[in-house]
Amino acid sequence: MAVASVREPAQGKKPNREREADAPLAGVVGKVMALLQGDLGLLLILIISTAALRTGQIARTEVTSSDSLAFIQYAWQLEHEPWQSVLRGANRHPGYPVAILAVARPVRYFVDGPDPWTMQLSAQLASAVASVLLIVPLFYLGRELFDRFVGFWAAMLFQCLPASSEVLADGLSEGVFLLFAVTGLLAAARGLRGGRAAWFVLCGVCGGLAYLTRPEGALVVAATAVVLLGCQAVPAWRRSWTRLLACGLGLSAAALAVGGPYVAVTGRLTVKPTVKALTSPFAEDDDAVSPGESARLSRGRTGAGRTAPLVAPTWAVWWPGGDTNRSWWGLWAVTQGMVEGYFYVAWLPALLGLWWFRDRFRLVPGAWVLLVVCLILLLLLWRVAAALGYVSERHLLLVILCGTYWVVAGVRELPVRLAVVLGRWSVPSGTWISRLAESRFIAPVLLALLVAAGLPKNLAPLHAEQAGFRAAGAWLAAHSGPTDTVIDPYRWAAYYAGKLLPKSPADSPPRSGTQYVVLPARDAEHPRRPQVAPALRLAARGKEVYRTPPSGRRGRGAEVVVYAVPGPTAP
Repeated sequence: MAVASVREPAQGKKPNREREADAPLAGVVGKVMALLQGDLGLLLILIISTAALRTGQIARTEVTSSDSLAFIQYAWQLEHEPWQSVLRGANRHPGYPVAILAVARPVRYFVDGPDPWTMQLSAQLASAVASVLLIVPLFYLGRELFDRFVGFWAAMLFQCLPASSEVLADGLSEGVFLLFAVTGLLAAARGLRGGRAAWFVLCGVCGGLAYLTRPEGALVVAATAVVLLGCQAVPAWRRSWTRLLACGLGLSAAALAVGGPYVAVTGRLTVKPTVKALTSPFAEDDDAVSPGESARLSRGRTGAGRTAPLVAPTWAVWWPGGDTNRSWWGLWAVTQGMVEGYFYVAWLPALLGLWWFRDRFRLVPGAWVLLVVCLILLLLLWRVAAALGYVSERHLLLVILCGTYWVVAGVRELPVRLAVVLGRWSVPSGTWISRLAESRFIAPVLLALLVAAGLPKNLAPLHAEQAGFRAAGAWLAAHSGPTDTVIDPYRWAAYYAGKLLPKSPADSPPRSGTQYVVLPARDAEHPRRPQVAPALRLAARGKEVYRTPPSGRRGRGAEVVVYAVPGPTAP
């Protein structure tokens, strides 16, 4: 009798039905893997690494920067006072304070704490979230100028350079400003390449938002308009006059729609006092006082009748005084700020990349927008440095950001150029130096080393040397009353004591109690804080009631002393 044989499936192979059932799943997995290997995967790596870095920096913050206190006060006033009067009376643009308020609402819902702490966290989160979102336009602008390799490493490098990383984790406006400015530059580059008016509308919107954050944001719109007109002189980039008019109108109308209401409310293009420095030497600034002015300002008021500013900016280069020519010094100061911003070594591949890839300006019209913005900004900063006597590194961040693309391109090209030189020197191809030059991994390794070199500084506690002011503020919050006054030329202790955030001007109680003076125990004389001298004279009339221990690395932080001076008798 014949016996029917049953064929067993081959070992390790699935039956046809199972393979057919797994086919859709395999297709989905394949598509996901393809996405992860493309732009999405690179963006995820950048977002996760940047978010982790910002989280660690915020968690290790001792105090926020002194400039951040002014932004927090601005946001607080917008919440508790009529916004029209706040806009007219402020000396900063409102974009970043509005971002602080937007973040403060969920922060207050999830975090229970004193207002100074929640507002500081809100300010840092607003900047940090903007820095994470900045990755997207950073990456795609690099793709527009070069390719994915340059876009990825330029975004990674800029997020990890100490000059930019510390600012983006602090309560400063640069994170929000750069997000809008770089998005505007990306839209300009896409519009100049493709000719669609919608990209110019987006550029105008982002440029207007950048202008609402910092006045130099208007340069994005102005540079785009200049390059758009200049493209008509290049046959390959020329477009019809009808399309040119549509692109120009879209750009200008969008920018005016976003920034125009602010100009209408304030009656000025900018409220920043720094603009006066462009026309007169040592003009007053909201952030800085020149050394030559400090003696005169310490007598009470400036020539214009305004109280001298309390806080000098961080990350700044100051004019040393004397017979130094301020014009030449301004050029040196801007150059020094650029070298320090590029972590002392990255400026060299940036210059090499600009020379080796000068064809970008022939092939990519958007490269001209970056060049025009950087040149105008450098010229303005040189003028401010020569007139005002200082230049801040964080004001150079947009120039540093634009240069990172050529840094990466220069590092990638370096092994290729080295191999050519070795070939001219008749170096055998089998030697280790020739194999190293021909390796495709040398550029990523060099860039990774440059990124890693900044991590120790980036992960150090932010403003650890000023932790004593925070401790003094906490002590004052617990021991001072509502009618007591805190006199703090450095402002940190007064802020953490809750004295800088009244609910409204009418809620401020009469200052009839004890006067608390907060000063560092050593080196209290400060050439750019003229309020220190009157505070020292007042402290001499009181007695020491609190002293913080040394703080910061190796105890080099400020040891802060609180003096109590009896005030007038309350009525």
